[in-house]
Amino acid sequence: MRKIIYFWIGSIFALFSLGVIAAFLYITLSTNKLNNLINLHQIDNLREELLVTIQTVQNDIFALRTPFDPKLETIIKNVERMDATIRECNRCHHRPEIKKRIAFIQGLEDKYKAAISFYITTSAKKELIEQYKTEALAIGTEILVHSQRLISAASKKIEITTQETLHKVEMAKKGLFLLLTFKFFLALFCAIYLVKRITRPLDTLVQAVKKITAGELGHVISLSDRTEFGILAKNFNTMSLTLKENYEKLVESETKFRTLYEYSVGWELWLNEKKEFIFCSPSCEKITGYSPEEFMGNPSLLRSIVYPDDRNLYEEHIQGFHLNDERAIEFRIIAKDGSIKTLSHLCRPIYRGNTFSGRRSSNLDVTEKKKLEAQLIQAQKMESLGLLAGGVAHDFNNILTAISGYTYLLNQTLNPDQEKQKKYISQIMEATDRAKVLTGNLLTFSRKQATELKMISLKAVLTNLYSMLKRLIRADIEVSLQTAEDERPILADPHQIEQVVMNLVTNARDAMPYGGKLIIATESLVLGEEMAGKYGAQPGPYMVIKVSDTGTGIDKEILPLIFDPFFTTKEVGRGTGLGLSMVYGIAKQHGGFVAVESEKNKGSTFFIYLPAVKEGQPTQNKDNSLQTDVEELRGNESILLVEDDPAVQMLIKDTLEAYGYPVLTAPNGTCALEIYQKYKNDIKLVILDAVIPQKTGIFLFKELVEISPSLKFLFISGYAKDYLSERQLYPDGVEFLSKPLHPHELLKVIRRTLNNHA
Repeated sequence: MRKIIYFWIGSIFALFSLGVIAAFLYITLSTNKLNNLINLHQIDNLREELLVTIQTVQNDIFALRTPFDPKLETIIKNVERMDATIRECNRCHHRPEIKKRIAFIQGLEDKYKAAISFYITTSAKKELIEQYKTEALAIGTEILVHSQRLISAASKKIEITTQETLHKVEMAKKGLFLLLTFKFFLALFCAIYLVKRITRPLDTLVQAVKKITAGELGHVISLSDRTEFGILAKNFNTMSLTLKENYEKLVESETKFRTLYEYSVGWELWLNEKKEFIFCSPSCEKITGYSPEEFMGNPSLLRSIVYPDDRNLYEEHIQGFHLNDERAIEFRIIAKDGSIKTLSHLCRPIYRGNTFSGRRSSNLDVTEKKKLEAQLIQAQKMESLGLLAGGVAHDFNNILTAISGYTYLLNQTLNPDQEKQKKYISQIMEATDRAKVLTGNLLTFSRKQATELKMISLKAVLTNLYSMLKRLIRADIEVSLQTAEDERPILADPHQIEQVVMNLVTNARDAMPYGGKLIIATESLVLGEEMAGKYGAQPGPYMVIKVSDTGTGIDKEILPLIFDPFFTTKEVGRGTGLGLSMVYGIAKQHGGFVAVESEKNKGSTFFIYLPAVKEGQPTQNKDNSLQTDVEELRGNESILLVEDDPAVQMLIKDTLEAYGYPVLTAPNGTCALEIYQKYKNDIKLVILDAVIPQKTGIFLFKELVEISPSLKFLFISGYAKDYLSERQLYPDGVEFLSKPLHPHELLKVIRRTLNNHA
C-alpha cells in the first residue's frame, strides 16, 4: 500500500508540476507579448512626441519675426528633442519598411536642421531670410506629413498587434484556466481514488470490528489484495476465527460449569480465605428456600439456619476452615418454609500454588435418603418379622393339622349317645378353625398366603369381627356398627376384609387420644360412570365400608401421601407406614378403591368401595366335601407319604390306613427316592410336602416322574400354592392342599386324584 500511496502522491505532484510549468510558460509567453505591446506603445508615444515636437517647431518658426527673436532658443531645444526622438524611434524599430521611413524622416530632419541653421545664422537680405524660413517650414511640413503617415501606419499595426496580443493573452488565460481546472479535477480524481483505495479496506476493517464488537465472532473479510491491507485482513481473519474458537470453548466450558452447578442435585458453595461467599449455586434455593443472592448478601445466613442441636457440630467444623484436609459432616438446617432438612456437607481446601484461597463445599440434601434409610430399616424389620411369622405359621399349621385331624378321627369313633364328648370335640374344632384363621393372617402378613375370593356378606364378616374390635378400642371411645339393610354380597377374601377394617379402626383409635366416637357402617349403592371413572373403577353396584372417627383429622398437605408405603405421622416405633397402603392395595386387588374425607381437628372418614356381585356373575361353589359318603372315600391303593413333621406324618398315615390305604412313609427326599425305587410297582400315589429336607419336593417330583411318568402326586404345604409357584417349588397342574389339613378333604382329594385316569 505504501508503494501505491507513493505512486499516487508522485503522480499528483508530477501533474501539479506540469501544471506549474505550463502556467509558467503561458505566463512567460503572455508577458513577452505584453512587453512587446508596451514597447510598441512606447514607440507610438515617441512618434506622437515627435509629431508634437515638429508641430511646435513649425509653429515657433512661423511665429519667428527676426533671427534674434527670443523664441529661437526654444526652437533649438525642440529641434534637438526632435532629433533625439527620431533616433530613439530608429533604435526601437526592427522592421525594414519602418526603418526605411524613419531614415527618410531622419534625412528630412537633417535638412530641416540645416534650413533652420541657415535661417538663424544668415544676415543676408530679408528676402533670403524669408526664403530660408519658407524652406524650413516646407521641410518641417514634409517631416510632419511623413511622420503622420508613419504614425498612422504604426497605429494600425499597433492596434492589430494589440488585438492579437490581447487575444493571445485571453487565450492563454483560458488555456491556463482550463489546464488548471483539468489538473484540479485530475488531482481530485487521483485523491478520491487514493482515499477510496485506502478508506475502502479501512471501512471494511472498521465494519468487521463493529460486527465482532456486536458479538459476531468468526466474521471474516474478503480482501484479497497484496498490500498491507491484505496482510492486515488475513491476520484479522485469523484473529476473528481464533476469537470465535476461544469464545466457543469458553462458552462450552461455562455451559458445562453452569449445567454442572445449576442442575446438580447438590448445593455448591465457595468461600474465600476470609470466609466470604464468592459463589453459591442456584440449588441452594431448592434445598433451603433462600436464593443465592440472600446467601451472598448475608454471610451469616448459613450459620443462622443450622438446627440448634447441630450448631456445636457445625462450629467445630468451621474451626478447621484453614486446615489442609477434606472434611465431611452431616447436619440439619431449618429451611425457609420451616421444614427441617438434613445436609451431607463435604468441603475441600482451594489452593493457588501454595497459597490458601478458601474452601469449596458440596451440600447434598439427604433428608429423603435418611427417611428411606429409616424406611429400609423398618422394611427389613418387617421382612424379618414376616419371615418369622411365616415360619411360625408354617410350623403351627403342622400342629393344627395333627390337632384337627386327630380330633376328626376321634369324632368318628364316638357313638351318637356321647353328646358331651361330641360337644367338647366341637369346641376343639372351633378353636382349631380360629387358629387356622390366625395362621392365615400371619401368612398374609408375610405375603405367603394367596387371596382366596369367595362370596361373602359384609354384615356377617363385620358382625363376627365386631367383638374382637371392641377389645382393640379403649373405654373412652364409643364404637358402633351400622350395617345396610339392602346389602349385596361381594366376592372377596374375608380375612383381608377383616385386615382392612382392623387397620382403619386402629388408626382411628390412635387419632383419638382423648376419646371420641367411632362408627363402622356399610352401605349399598350404584356408582355411575363419572364417580367410577374418577377413581379408575368400573360403574355398577358396590358395597361401601365406612369407618368414621372424631379424631385429630389429617392435614390437607399430607392427605395425598397417606397411601404411600412407609408414610406415617406416628412417632418412631409406633407405626410401620404400611397400614393404609395395605388397605389401598387390598381394595384395588378386589377391584375397588378407597376415598377419604378429613378435616383438621374434626375427624376423618374412610370409604372402602368393593364391587358387589351382579346377577348372573359366577361365584365359587360351596364346599360339599363333608357331605360325601364315607364309603366313597375308601381305597386300597398303596401311597408313599413324604412328610418331615412326625405328627403330621402319623396323622395322615393313620387317617389313610383307617380308610384302607397301605401307606409307606419317608421323612426326607433321599429316603423317599429309595423307598419308591424298591416299591415302584406297588405305589400309585405320592403325597409330597413341598418343603422337605435333603431334596425339596419339586426335585423329588422331577426324579420320580422320570422313573414313572404316569405316577400320580398330591402336594401339601403350610405355604400358599401361589407362593410356591412364584418360587418354582410347585409344578402347575398337580393337586394341592394347604395345611392345616382336614382329614375328610384330604381323603376326597386323594380319591379324586386316584380316580383320574387322564
